Amino acid sequence: MVNKAKRKPAAKKAARKAPKKAAQKPAAKPAKKAAPKPKAVKKPVRKAPTRRAAAAAATLLAGPDKATGCAPGYQQFTPSLVVRNVAEALRFYQQAFGFKPDFSMPGPDGSIVHVQMTFHGGRIMFSPEGAFGGTNRCPATLGQEASMQAYVYCPDVDSLAAQAAAAGAKVLMPPADMFWGDRMAHIEDLDGYRWAFATNVGKFDPATAQDPRTQRH
Repeated sequence: MVNKAKRKPAAKKAARKAPKKAAQKPAAKPAKKAAPKPKAVKKPVRKAPTRRAAAAAATLLAGPDKATGCAPGYQQFTPSLVVRNVAEALRFYQQAFGFKPDFSMPGPDGSIVHVQMTFHGGRIMFSPEGAFGGTNRCPATLGQEASMQAYVYCPDVDSLAAQAAAAGAKVLMPPADMFWGDRMAHIEDLDGYRWAFATNVGKFDPATAQDPRTQRH
């Protein structure tokens, strides 16, 4: 008789004879792409300061002039005006006279309350009417003729007078040779201030002295 206890099930026997399947390897992970190298940031090239800027910086660092008491870059006499409109005055003085903006200061509300401009080494200041609690008004607002005028030398008074007229100034007296050796023009700006621009063209001759208002042009 066959020993039934020793017989193994056919299924188990077949499983033993079946070849073992190779263990499946896990799928390879895709290689990570190398992060792009950050582009090198070009540092801005600092331009060397111009001679004019370097001279201005040297002047400021020099401190006050002990002989005159002036602040660096300032002279002892600086006209200070009041104008109706700061922005309009700033534009006019640049276009008409060739003044260059130098400094401006805003007030608490952000509007400009103080401006400084330069002209061939000279300087003027102006503020709007009512700034800093002031009560001064310009001649145009008052409807009166200005009681004083600034006398300003320039390289070419004929050219400046034409430039001023084109910018809206009133040329009260066109350029003319004066007995003191200057060629001069009388000009009124937008706020009623009067300017005498002049270019020296000769020597002063006291023998020809006369009232410039009666001098023939």
